[in-house]
Amino acid sequence: MGSPGKALIFDGIDYDYWKVHMRAYLLSLGSEVWEICEDPDYENLAVRATELHVRRHEANSKAYNALIAYLARPEFDRVSDLLTAREIWARLASFHEGTNHVKSRLF
Repeated sequence: MGSPGKALIFDGIDYDYWKVHMRAYLLSLGSEVWEICEDPDYENLAVRATELHVRRHEANSKAYNALIAYLARPEFDRVSDLLTAREIWARLASFHEGTNHVKSRLF
């Protein structure tokens, strides 16, 4: 696999643009890395009992790192209490796609 391109730093502006770029970046790290961001059933367990648990933990670690690395400080502060990539992805989506303020800026 080749070297993945760089993702964009998200500073809270133009979430939809960043989301598409970050999804592409996470996919370039491996399909499981992207899928972990959308899996509501994944738990960051202390015990890795099976090969599947190990692979999913590694996918979460890669996705978590990529997401944290490409957030500007205000966005980082918004998600710094979370432990899984899915939680980060969902909170950013909820905040930037789910408010009337954001929706009004799009139209």
